[in-house]
Amino acid sequence: MERRLAAILSAVVVGNNRDRVSGATDVTRPGIAYRKIMEALIEQHHGDVVPVSDGAFLVTFPSVVEALQCALVIQSTLLMEN
Repeated sequence: MERRLAAILSAVVVGNNRDRVSGATDVTRPGIAYRKIMEALIEQHHGDVVPVSDGAFLVTFPSVVEALQCALVIQSTLLMEN
């Protein structure tokens, strides 16, 4: 069994869930836009998203530095979006 160390970032995007009746995703909800922003930033910082649920993120990074930098950029970017 191969072992590796990883830094983990966990986040929940509110307003990102699917419509319970139709099952369709409403792309006008802020959570959808935030998720797209977060996915781009995670990719830039070499993160790997582990599927959890519609509104949740579990991301592994090869280093603590990458995870921390990504978290700080996500916070500041979403703060500007609000």
